[in-house]
Amino acid sequence: MSFVPDTTTLIQFAIATVILAITPGPDMTLFVSRTLSQGRATGFASMAGALTGTLIHTTLVVVGISALIVASPMAFFV
Repeated sequence: MSFVPDTTTLIQFAIATVILAITPGPDMTLFVSRTLSQGRATGFASMAGALTGTLIHTTLVVVGISALIVASPMAFFV
């Protein structure tokens, strides 16, 4: 049996999703501040660095390294 939320819950979820999607986070604040203070190339470099970090983290999650680190406190501290 599948769970289907009622219409009120779906509308509230949709509103919360839109609000979270349009709210700039700390990464966007970093990109804008670096761009305005040091130029477009620096802003793009900051964005590339953040995206590279996200890509590495996501790749490690996909291959299961994160699960191993969570399972082993010694691996976490290393």
